[in-house]
Amino acid sequence: MKKKKQLSIDQFEDINNWIKYYETYNKFPYDKIMCSKCKSIQISLKGRGKKIIFDACDSDPKRILTETVCKLCKEKFYPTEKKKKEYVPETIEERERRIEEIRANLPKIDLHKERIVIDLVKNKEACVELTKSMCIRPDIYLNNDRTCDKCSIRKYCSCKSKKFSKFYEKTKK
Repeated sequence: MKKKKQLSIDQFEDINNWIKYYETYNKFPYDKIMCSKCKSIQISLKGRGKKIIFDACDSDPKRILTETVCKLCKEKFYPTEKKKKEYVPETIEERERRIEEIRANLPKIDLHKERIVIDLVKNKEACVELTKSMCIRPDIYLNNDRTCDKCSIRKYCSCKSKKFSKFYEKTKK
């Protein structure tokens, strides 16, 4: 069996053989290539990075090997300008129109409407219905080591997290 000649990790030492290898096997001999600017940082040719590099160089192996730069060199040699957001002052009429639009969309609250008071300690059906999906008194539940010993509606509560301590169960009997 014929043994392949190993190519150098640095593509600049033998760029013609790297190109021949690519044309023969449709891939580079290594998964990483050296930065063309600093020649010290390696750039990975795997996954999304490979696709970006190949698209930028039109899949030309010579351009890929000679024009690809690392992230640090790209920031140093090709800085991007940050766009400043222009502030446009709002006129008084625009502000008034916006305020009126917000006021029109606010829900109306009737402060004089008669309130319905439900006593959950005495009304079993209402307590069961309201506690089906949530704990009405999480402050008591959380402050007492996750137990419902001191809760006033524990008798009719149907919450899934309802739990009593061993001490409570002994004193209850």
